[in-house]
Amino acid sequence: MRQLSEGLTKLSHQLSARGIKLVVLDGLPFAREAECEPIVAKNQWFAPFGGPCHFISKQQTLLRRAKLDDTLTALRNQREIDVVDLIDVFCPDKICTYYSSNGQMLYRDASSHPSVEAARLSAPIIRNVLTSDDRQSSLMDQRQ
Repeated sequence: MRQLSEGLTKLSHQLSARGIKLVVLDGLPFAREAECEPIVAKNQWFAPFGGPCHFISKQQTLLRRAKLDDTLTALRNQREIDVVDLIDVFCPDKICTYYSSNGQMLYRDASSHPSVEAARLSAPIIRNVLTSDDRQSSLMDQRQ
């Protein structure tokens, strides 16, 4: 994490010199570890008690990414970066499945690439971070 922090700080300074603020995407759920594919993740009538997917809980996910969160939070507090956290989009319930809160498929393949639907659900959150007042005032400070 120290190496990540140092690298992000260095990149942030390089971009800041050009008037660009660095925004980092926080960790997403560990979808690959589910050993699943979207087609198999769908509830099936012949498997009423669950299929072959090994989904991880939201609590486990947050515990696994805690060191990353601490690192990104420290950098955000130092005004080195902004952070986009999509955990509530990609894990709206107690268990991080392949589905959004409205039942849309979040992944398009076994490699956990987000689906078009996931991108649409994420867009307002990303837009919020990119257009926030803190970000705008920070950019104004850098340009002066």
